Amino acid sequence: MTENRLTEAQAIQCAAVTENWKQIRARMAEAALRSGRQPSEVTLLAATKTVDPEVINHAIGLGLTHM
Repeated sequence: MTENRLTEAQAIQCAAVTENWKQIRARMAEAALRSGRQPSEVTLLAATKTVDPEVINHAIGLGLTHM
């Protein structure tokens, strides 16, 4: 099996995706609760048009499922 190595730029992007995903989930949960909804009722649709597949796979690993 071939090990998948990230370029430095991809590693930086993955770190940014991880941090942004944490912040976005928290903000989405707060907004959902303020509007009387459960956070599980809200779906984030991620745009990936110009994102490397390795970074997309990282986002999927974090739990993003709609792109």
